[in-house]
Amino acid sequence: MADTTLLIEDQHHRRAKYILPILSAWVGSFSLGTVLGYSSPALPSFDEPGSHIQLDGFLKSFFVSLMALGAVLGCICAGFLNESVGRKGTLIFTSLPFISGWVLMACAGNLDSVAALMIGRFLTGLCCGLVSLTAPVYISETCDPDKRGFFGSGFQLSVTFGIVITYVIGKYLNWADLALLLTLFPFLFLITILWMPESPAWLLKKGRISEATEANLFLYGAEGSRRVAVDVSIPTIDSDSEGSEDGSFAVLRQIRLFRHVQYYKPMLISIALMFFQQFCGVNAIITSMSSIFQKSNFQMISASDSSIIVGFIQVFATLIACFLSDKFGRKMLTIMSSTGTAISLIPLAIFDYISTIKNSPEFNHTYGWIPIVSVIVFIIFFSLGLGPIPWLIMGELIPFRAKGISTLIAASFNWFCAFIIIVTFLNYINSYYIYIIFCMVSITSAIFTLIYLPETKGKSFHELELLFAPNVPQ
Repeated sequence: MADTTLLIEDQHHRRAKYILPILSAWVGSFSLGTVLGYSSPALPSFDEPGSHIQLDGFLKSFFVSLMALGAVLGCICAGFLNESVGRKGTLIFTSLPFISGWVLMACAGNLDSVAALMIGRFLTGLCCGLVSLTAPVYISETCDPDKRGFFGSGFQLSVTFGIVITYVIGKYLNWADLALLLTLFPFLFLITILWMPESPAWLLKKGRISEATEANLFLYGAEGSRRVAVDVSIPTIDSDSEGSEDGSFAVLRQIRLFRHVQYYKPMLISIALMFFQQFCGVNAIITSMSSIFQKSNFQMISASDSSIIVGFIQVFATLIACFLSDKFGRKMLTIMSSTGTAISLIPLAIFDYISTIKNSPEFNHTYGWIPIVSVIVFIIFFSLGLGPIPWLIMGELIPFRAKGISTLIAASFNWFCAFIIIVTFLNYINSYYIYIIFCMVSITSAIFTLIYLPETKGKSFHELELLFAPNVPQ
C-alpha cells in the first residue's frame, strides 16, 4: 500500500520533459547537416599539395553523389527499422555507422585508399537517410501538438546549423582533420538518445501499454499526459493484429492500405513536397556555392567567406520559420517560400546569361554582387518553407497505420531526387537554363500547395486523420 502511494505521488510530481528527446533528435539532424556541408570545404582541400588523396572531376562528383545514394538505402532501412525496433532504437543504431563512416574518411589519407574515402562517404550518407526519416517522426510523436510546428521545423534548423558549422571549421582544417572532428557529433548523439524514452505512439501500436504510459509521463508530466494520451491513442486501431508482427511484415502489410484515399493521398502530397524541395535546386546550389561565387568574381568577399555568410543567413531564416509555422501555418509559408525562391532565381539566370555572352571579367567584377544577393534571397525564402515544411508535413499528415511504408517512400524519394540533382546538374550549375528550370519548379510548387496542401497547424493526430477520411471509424 505504501509503495502504491509513493508511486502515485511520484507520478503527480512529474514535470513535462518532452523538450529533451527533441533536443537529442536535433543533435542527430545536426550531424546530418555536417554531412551535407562537408563536401563544400572538402573538395578544394583535395587539390591542396599536402593532400594524400587527389580526386579528379569525375571522382569529386561521384564522392558528392554517394551521400545521396547512401541516404536512399538509409531511408529504406529506416522504414523497416522504425516498425521493428522503434524510433529510438533506429536512432541508436544510426550513430554506430555514422561514427564509423567519419573515421574511415579521416583515415583514408593514411591508408592511401580512395575506396575507404568513398565507403566512409556512403556510410555517412546511409545515416543521413536513417536520421531524415526517423527524427521528424520521433519529434512529431513526442512533441506537444500545440508546439509541433516550432519543434518540427527545428529539424531543418539543426540541419542548417550543422552545415554552417562545417563551413566554418572546414575553412581552417583539411578534409581528413575535418572528418575526424565531425565524429564528435554522432558520438554526442548516441550518448543523449540512450537516455530518452521511446515514442508513446509506437509503444501503443505494439500493445506495450505500461511502457507507453511511462514514456507519456516522462514527456508530459502527470497533468499534461492526460490530454496527450488521447492524441496518441490513435495507433491502437487494429493494434492487436499489427503489434505482434515483425517490422518487415508490418511494413509490407501497410501496402494494402493504399486502396483507401485517407492513406494514399497524404503520401502523395508528401512525395510532391519532397520533389519540390529538391528540384527547386537547393542541394545543387549549396553544393556548388563556392563555384558560383568564384564565377561572379566579386572581390570584396572570398568564395569561402560568402558560403559561411549564406550559411548563417540560412540558419537565421530557418529559425524564423520555426516561430512562424505555428503562427501563420504550413500552407502560407510554403506558398510564400516557393514564390520567393522562384523570383530570386530570375536575376541569377539573367546574370549568368549575360556573363556567358559577354565573357567579360569587367562585367563580372562590376555586377558580381548579383549572384551573391540572389543566392542569399533564395536561401532565405527556401528556409522559410520549402526547407522545413516537407519534413514537418511528412511527420504530421501521414496516418499512423501507414506511417512505416509512407515515410519510407517519401524520404527515399527525397534523397533519390537529391542524387539526381547532384549527378545531373552539378557540372551545369553555372548555366542559366538550369536556373530557369529550378524557377519553374518553384512556381509549380506554389500552385500545388495552394490547391492541394491542407493546413495542419495546431491539429491533433486524430484531427489530421479525419482530413482525408471524415467517415473513418474510430
